[in-house]
Amino acid sequence: MGPDIEEWKRDVFFSTLAVPVYASGLSALLLVSHSLWRWHAGLSVAPPSEGPKGFIERAGGP
Repeated sequence: MGPDIEEWKRDVFFSTLAVPVYASGLSALLLVSHSLWRWHAGLSVAPPSEGPKGFIERAGGP
């Protein structure tokens, strides 16, 4: 009976531990993909010859 209870406790512990880790990993992945998408969209707006400076000026930056 002892080993079964220990195994059950370990499974529950890892299951509860995995949920926040998985959730934070998922949100980090979404954040990174969103940032890359916005960065790519910004690059595609500015012609390659202008580079980021032309994009910043067009966006109303310094």
